[in-house]
Amino acid sequence: MEYLIVVAVIVVAVFLAATVRRITVFEYERGLRYVKGRFRGVLSPGHYWYVRLSTHIRTLDIRPRFVSITGQEVLSADGVTLKLSLAASFEIVEPDVAINKVMQFQEALYIELQLALRQIIGQADIDTVLSGRDELSKQ
Repeated sequence: MEYLIVVAVIVVAVFLAATVRRITVFEYERGLRYVKGRFRGVLSPGHYWYVRLSTHIRTLDIRPRFVSITGQEVLSADGVTLKLSLAASFEIVEPDVAINKVMQFQEALYIELQLALRQIIGQADIDTVLSGRDELSKQ
């Protein structure tokens, strides 16, 4: 009888060791916790234990990032073609929205920056673009 109890305890311990995992979410990351495929919340930095069979935790780096758009040919309001470059910085504020609402948030940001550049330059004439670069960069 005691032999069966020892075997049962060993089997349970092996099962728990195989299914229970620990993850560390670092200060510059946020964790996205999914239970049975459903989003359950954003995890702040720290150590977390979870059951591998039903839970998945994905970490996301939230440090500021930079993106550059080089050599874009844009038409100004007076019909002059300009070749422009753009540099922008961004930081992920809502990790759940960045991952769950957009398929590739970095590609979406790149396209949005291109469209914004075309819209801003498309509304300005060449003199405004050349003389007001600081004001245009704020936009």
